[in-house]
Amino acid sequence: RLLQKANIDIKLNGSLTRYNKEDLPKLQSIAKELNIPIEIDGGVSAANSKALAEAGAEILGAGSAVFKAEDPAAVIQQMKA
Repeated sequence: RLLQKANIDIKLNGSLTRYNKEDLPKLQSIAKELNIPIEIDGGVSAANSKALAEAGAEILGAGSAVFKAEDPAAVIQQMKA
């Protein structure tokens, strides 16, 4: 079985480093046009994970939100809800 990974950096809102809710329409448009899993990494939290998933993100990278939390397992459960 062959696993392929394509990294595509798309500059949203002038920045590649943080998610911004104003980027959701762009994310929705990209998700509709591309037939690949979309990952968002940077600024992902329990507060915005649902909106990102609904906009088309299939993979969420939430390192700081999880590893800096007092209860990482609780944050992960919130993101899965």
